[in-house]
Parts: sequence; structure tokens; C-alpha cells
Amino acid sequence: MSEQVKVEDAINETLTGDIQKNALDFIHFLRKNEYPVDWDGTWWCVKYKGDCPVLLGINTGGVKFGALFNYSNFGYDNSVDDEIKETAWAHVQICGHFESGGTKCGCNEPPGPVSIFGKEFNACKSPLTFIDPDAKTLGNMKQLILLLKNSMDMNYT
Repeated sequence: MSEQVKVEDAINETLTGDIQKNALDFIHFLRKNEYPVDWDGTWWCVKYKGDCPVLLGINTGGVKFGALFNYSNFGYDNSVDDEIKETAWAHVQICGHFESGGTKCGCNEPPGPVSIFGKEFNACKSPLTFIDPDAKTLGNMKQLILLLKNSMDMNYT
């Protein structure tokens, strides 16, 4: 897919069943919350204030539907539900540089440790990775995006 493709069209053309339903639901949520979703030639970039906090992959690299969070700064809201925290922690993408003792990783250098809701991780450049999420995980992803938006808003003011 090298030309500009509408994400809904890609979902409808390549996905089926619950994965298709969940992906379309997620895109509807993004549009409702005024997040443009633009094709960059490889991924769809979920845009916010000129940045790309989340990348979406549709039928890419063996993944039917995936979301990569490029940031993990969700703020320090102590009222965040434990289920949201557990979902985030369960989807941390540990950097291959750390797992392999520095012998393999696409990032070529170790990123610094990141704190996600008070826990430290040696996470990759995209600290959270969601692959083919079910409806419950998708609901938690929506909450994480809203938390990320709030955190980004605080950084822009």
C-alpha cells in the first residue's frame, strides 16, 4: 500500500470478524476524539498536535491489527484504574537490546529506562505494543490514549 489509503478501507478490505469490528471501533473512537489518522506509506499515524503518539498497522508483518504507542508518559494521575495500569504493563515492549545483552535490536542503542504508572521498564522506542487486541484490551487502549493526550496537553502548555 504505497498510495494514500483510508484506514477504514484497509480494515474492511483485509480484516474480518472480531478483529475487523475492534479495529473499526478503535478508528471510530479516534475520529470522535479528533485524532486524525494519516497514512505514512508503511503505517497509519494517529496525530495529535503535529506529533504521532500512536502508530497503527493493518495486515503488516504477520499482524492483522496493531498499535504502537510511541510515548509512555501518561502523567501521574493516582486515580487511574488498576486494570488500565495492568493492561499497560502487560503490553510493554521490552527492548531487544536489553534482552540480548546488546547483541541484537533494531534501535541500535539502548534507550533509557521508562516509568509506566510507577514501574520501571527497559522498554523499546515504542514502549507499548498491542497486537490484535480483544474488545476489553481495546477499551483500555482508548483510556490510555486519553491519558496520553492529557499528558501531552500539559507538556504543550
